Amino acid sequence: MRSFLRGQLPSGETLPAAEWVRRHQGILLVLWLLALALPLYGLAVGHAGAHAAVGGGALLVIALLASRGRARQATSSSLVSLGLCTATALAVHLAAGAIEAHFMFFVMIIVVSLYEDWRPFLIAFGFVVVHHLAAGFLDRDSVYNHGGDPWVLAGVHGGFVLAASIAAVVSWRMNEDVRAESRRASDHASESDARFRSAFEDGPVGMALIGADGPTRGALVRVNRTLCQRFGYTESELAGAHVSVLLDAAGEGRILDAIDDLTAGRSPVFHDELALLDRTGVAFEGRLSMSVVAGCGDVRDVIVQIEDVTERNRLARELKDLADIDPLTGLFNRRRFERELSAQLERARRCGRGGAVIVVDLDNFKEVNDTLGHQVGDEMLVSAANALSEGTRQSDIVARLGGDEFAVLVGDLGREQAEILGAALVQRVSEHAVHIAGGRIQRTASVGVVVHAADTDLTGDELLNDADLAMYEAKDAGGNRCVVYCTATVQSTGVVNQISWPDRIRRALDEQHLTLYAQPILNIASGKITNYELLLRMLGPDGEVILPGAFLPIAERRGMIRTIDRWVVREAIALLERRNATADPVRLQINISARSLSDHDFLDFICNALENSPIDPAGLVFEVTETAAIASLDDARRFLTSLSDLGCGIALDDFGSGFASFHYLKNLPFDELKIDGQFIKNLTTDPSDLVLVESLVALARGLGKQTVAEYVEDAATLQLVRDVGIDHAQGYYVGRPAPALPMIAPAAHASTSA
Repeated sequence: MRSFLRGQLPSGETLPAAEWVRRHQGILLVLWLLALALPLYGLAVGHAGAHAAVGGGALLVIALLASRGRARQATSSSLVSLGLCTATALAVHLAAGAIEAHFMFFVMIIVVSLYEDWRPFLIAFGFVVVHHLAAGFLDRDSVYNHGGDPWVLAGVHGGFVLAASIAAVVSWRMNEDVRAESRRASDHASESDARFRSAFEDGPVGMALIGADGPTRGALVRVNRTLCQRFGYTESELAGAHVSVLLDAAGEGRILDAIDDLTAGRSPVFHDELALLDRTGVAFEGRLSMSVVAGCGDVRDVIVQIEDVTERNRLARELKDLADIDPLTGLFNRRRFERELSAQLERARRCGRGGAVIVVDLDNFKEVNDTLGHQVGDEMLVSAANALSEGTRQSDIVARLGGDEFAVLVGDLGREQAEILGAALVQRVSEHAVHIAGGRIQRTASVGVVVHAADTDLTGDELLNDADLAMYEAKDAGGNRCVVYCTATVQSTGVVNQISWPDRIRRALDEQHLTLYAQPILNIASGKITNYELLLRMLGPDGEVILPGAFLPIAERRGMIRTIDRWVVREAIALLERRNATADPVRLQINISARSLSDHDFLDFICNALENSPIDPAGLVFEVTETAAIASLDDARRFLTSLSDLGCGIALDDFGSGFASFHYLKNLPFDELKIDGQFIKNLTTDPSDLVLVESLVALARGLGKQTVAEYVEDAATLQLVRDVGIDHAQGYYVGRPAPALPMIAPAAHASTSA
């Protein structure tokens, strides 16, 4: 109860100390004046000097006690209240108990209320009751100049004083609550302002306040250190300057329009990327975010955050390019070429101008690659890419479709011009020889050209297929030549025995002319071959082995790649069954096309095949390249997660060839990372490749992934691969591709041969 009452009474704690002292000094001055004035009043109304001096002396003693600087506030306010009540009682006595003199008690109540404390009112109430009772009985005429019972009169006077005190207490308590809330709001605002000031001044991004109204519109009202450092100015140089000093002409107009939109309420925030200029006039890319903040009175400012995104945008562009660029030659890849081809056909229909598609294939490239190695083969591909780029216009599109096959997309070109360009490209390629230690390698190319009209009904895939047919016609004619496609010519010359590539692929599937080769993968720690990568080949009419670069692109364009992927999975499972029946288990790694990643029926096919086979699903490792995964990341995630749940292994092929790889590590369930061969083949001679490979291995190890080094072609590279901590090695030094059955299941092959 006591604590409750104290909680309902004003405490005075919300009154600042300096303000309390100021009020106390004023009230104390009133007391001093009364101590001096009342004796003079007594003399004036006829009282003896000694009589008046006694009362005045008592007041002086109380005033002296209340004036002590070391006294507590409660003590001082209580003494002053006692002194004021004594002064009032003396005034009543000197006035012979006149009713008008009693009103002075209420004046004193108002005066002590300035302390905003409850103690002075208790003293006043107690003083009135005690004084009026005591004096009423001892010297009634000095208190009351009218009749009445002293008990009643003391109660009445005390009651009115109490009522006035209670009213004042309630008012002060309410005022204290209002002031306390105001102070909390002020403290919160101060704290928020301090936080804002700290965030503004010490923020990691550039920040500024820009005037939004009147003459300060567009002026830099305030800037932080980060902004000054990025632009090369001091704070004093930018303060008051117009925002245009940070922008080019186009950006200035954009910013001022945005400020108008913000202040008019048409937009709550503004976000955009603009070209910014530092003090030296060097441009960089910045992302701006702006919103309105309240200023003083009706003044409003706009706060702007400026982030330098030059490097981020550069990396984003590189990442986009990596999805579209062939890492070896720097040309567009197949994915990007097909997009450009679709766009050209749309432009042709809209603008009424045709164009041409040209396919270029290097002659006898496989023999060079097999005999002289991948490094020489890569040099030939780069040289051919340079030759094609130099022989075409800047507006033409040159791409590497895969393997040794290139394509050129030319707009606004007729048949005669296309034939001239095709022949020129043949000449260009032959002029770009590759120099090796033993001399120079002269190479040739077969070129197929197909011309399309502006209103052609052919799709991009069909045009590429026709260009392929023309290219193979050039090869069958001996190579080093250009052939322009037309139906009559192809039929009359009997290209590929009058069978188009799509027909050859279908016949190969029907007549078992597809076959698998296997390339061993070495477990470096154990020194044993534990994995094999299965590589697809086609057998030609005369038994020659045709590499996948010649037919897989056509299979993808004609929608036959899913059938081929199913065939590979069936054959891989059959190989594992034969191997497990006669030798220790191994793991077979098979490549999956991008189209199959989005094929739900293909996933069901794999599940059913594994359910109907005795092999352990862990014996199958599915390899996916960046190009395949990027085509549909969501589909790839669903597909590969399902395979992982079945127990199959997942490998990311060509790891490290682009920033995209690191994105996939976070989103796809890979167990194994195959480091791109372009980093491995020069590992012993290129320190930069060594640093990159060490970083990739450290990253993979930190993520708990196994690593495979491709293109290991000599003992020195294998030793270095072992030294940097790679888990597996693959390449010609470990083993060349060979027919899969005798390599993986020799016992089964022997019994079959017998």
